[in-house]
Amino acid sequence: MQDGNVHCHVGNISLRKGSALGSAAYVSGQRLRSERESRWVDFDHRADVVFSEIILPKGAPVWAANRTALWNGVEAAAQRKDARVAKSIEVAITRDIPASAREALAREFVAPFVAMGCVADVAIHEDGTDHNPHIHILLTTRLIEDEGFGKKIEDLEKRKFVKDVRSAWADLSNKYLEAAGSSVRVDHRSYSARGIEMEPSRHRGPDRPERQTKRERAEAARAVQPVREETAPQRKQENEIEEEIMREPTSRERADYPLLTEREQWPPDEEPTPDMTLAERAELHRYREEKKLDRLEAEYLQEPEERLAPARETVRSEQDRTGAEETRDEPRVSSRAALYEMDLEMDAAMRDRIASYESDLYLRATNMSRTDEERELLDLARGATPEVREAINDRIMFRRLERLREEDTREREKALERLIDETRRKALKQVQDNEEMARDPGAYPVPGPDGELLPPDELEDAIDKMIAEYEQPDPGEQKIEQER
Repeated sequence: MQDGNVHCHVGNISLRKGSALGSAAYVSGQRLRSERESRWVDFDHRADVVFSEIILPKGAPVWAANRTALWNGVEAAAQRKDARVAKSIEVAITRDIPASAREALAREFVAPFVAMGCVADVAIHEDGTDHNPHIHILLTTRLIEDEGFGKKIEDLEKRKFVKDVRSAWADLSNKYLEAAGSSVRVDHRSYSARGIEMEPSRHRGPDRPERQTKRERAEAARAVQPVREETAPQRKQENEIEEEIMREPTSRERADYPLLTEREQWPPDEEPTPDMTLAERAELHRYREEKKLDRLEAEYLQEPEERLAPARETVRSEQDRTGAEETRDEPRVSSRAALYEMDLEMDAAMRDRIASYESDLYLRATNMSRTDEERELLDLARGATPEVREAINDRIMFRRLERLREEDTREREKALERLIDETRRKALKQVQDNEEMARDPGAYPVPGPDGELLPPDELEDAIDKMIAEYEQPDPGEQKIEQER
């Protein structure tokens, strides 16, 4: 930050891949109970949270000041499983701004968001060395009411919101820098916008050994009480949240996604925002599908032992818990129960993926350009009864959905063929041919009575002809019978 650049990341928290309450626990360094997930989210081992506060808009109910009640209420108000339930803002504090002024800086920065109707959960993180002081802010996206949350705050979804936030942070930082007597000034604009011919730097990302060293140094610097030892799940959860940071797109990503990489946020959210153009939405869909393919390919390239390890570990832990011993004669009830639980979890994950796909499919169908056939149908609907208009609109929509499903199926089949070896590819081709034959039997020939290949619709006639010929008496036998 000392080079005059601003680090200001604005993102969304979605229930599809995150948790507002989990993010709040991380930001505040507290242990919170998630009602949606029925578990504790524990970050009270953190030693770098030097300030945290919930700032309420005017007229907000008292219960909203309780962090657990607030974020459980936010998640309960979500109407979809993949709903965006909060805005997250992360800004780096220029080190020339003294620590004594940083709380006032944070409160002044969130004041405009609170005036819009947001509840702001604010925290300052500083590791004790003043190496990387920064502010985390979580904003609710719905207006708060006495019993919960109401309608969406539309200004948060506008494209200019990100630019306004970055600009406001730069202006406010410069105000506090000037008050501190520092000559450093920051600018939220890119190098190209400022006419600077320099390649933008890339965020280095988290270094886990370095982070651990910083924690130890921070504890010594503050002379705090020894914190309890972190568990592996805590470290993993913390690392996952810290790694969800903004980074600059690579040259390959800019070439593949020219529209998305020009937007303020990269990587993009999984869900399209209301201000996206149709071209940007199409590019976002392609980005998501390619990321899914990358994950599938990575899973396939795992060694078989590595892929089976989680299931085996579940079975082993279940056996250890119950003290059951495997025998050849007796079924392992506990292991079967564990595997059954795994099947249920897989089924739930599949249902979530299907629901997400159907939602995305409908959005894509809605944003498709009208074809000539659709225009003709809509012309026919003019002046017709409401029932006719509804039927025509349904036909257009269902035909779009059908076309998109066919396209997606072909893409999935191609992706699967790229992932499997030649033997499995041939077996897959046989399965596809059998499915095609079941859908359209008339397209494939079948053996006739004499082994010849006939179209299915001619087979019955050939059989009738064969039976008729068989039932006819032999001419020689007929002559002998007459002579008798």
